[in-house]
Amino acid sequence: MAGLTDDAKPTCPQCRRDPAFLARNSGLVGPLSSGHGTPAQYGSISSWGVFKGADLDASRRFVQYMLSDGYVRWLALSPQGKFPVRRGDATDPERYFVAWKRLRSGVERKAPLRRFYSKEAIDSLGEGVQAFRRWGFPHGQAALAGALRDSQPLSRAIADAVDGHITPAGAATRVKAAVERLRAPGE
Repeated sequence: MAGLTDDAKPTCPQCRRDPAFLARNSGLVGPLSSGHGTPAQYGSISSWGVFKGADLDASRRFVQYMLSDGYVRWLALSPQGKFPVRRGDATDPERYFVAWKRLRSGVERKAPLRRFYSKEAIDSLGEGVQAFRRWGFPHGQAALAGALRDSQPLSRAIADAVDGHITPAGAATRVKAAVERLRAPGE
């Protein structure tokens, strides 16, 4: 919305003069209130795992690097699309969050998000992130959650509903059938 990438230029009349007009005159959508009154926000948490048979020493060093000195470099690949779930470390509990807020977002042009959005708007993004829960894991269904992620029935059904190809009820029915197909072999 800030006109920092040529692939997604804002097209409002005011944006011709000021490509950041929409960013300066709108806001960020942070967490919404869930039915339980707690912050709710969709997101995907990236993680690093070590496969069976991997070089354990090299894998350990890589994961340690990615969770320390490499973390901000990884966030910098797309600051507008990533939020530091790991806010800091034992020596500085806000280390990564503070560093992320200083990163420059964009593609063809770069600028820190604070140039366009208030501190409160940026900070609000973290409220929902802190409440992320991995689907299936708390219920012993990690394998099913992984299979759903790989086959993407939920995102495809939502896209078809948003595009008007099916109704929301039809999307729910389609996802339920996909879950049942994926669940059947393991039960």
